[in-house]
Amino acid sequence: MPSHHWQEPPSKFADYQPTIHQLAQQGDVAGMEALLADGDLDVNARDSQDVTPLHWAAINAHVAACRWLVDHGADVDAIGGELKATPLQWAAR
Repeated sequence: MPSHHWQEPPSKFADYQPTIHQLAQQGDVAGMEALLADGDLDVNARDSQDVTPLHWAAINAHVAACRWLVDHGADVDAIGGELKATPLQWAAR
């Protein structure tokens, strides 16, 4: 009898790499560390909404991610988004 082994089909997301903004929004410090290790990290990068990773971590109350970003040079006074606000102002919302 032939052996039939189920194999997981290749994922269309196999090459997916989350952005620093997505990782910050999710509070994924390990993911941000991985980007840093790859040399592909700008903690002050702006996304399509003109906000930084620190904005996203702050509004989602990811304190560890906020600390990590600040420790790695994130601009705490960055003005961004439609409201033209800082990460601290986003956290207060």
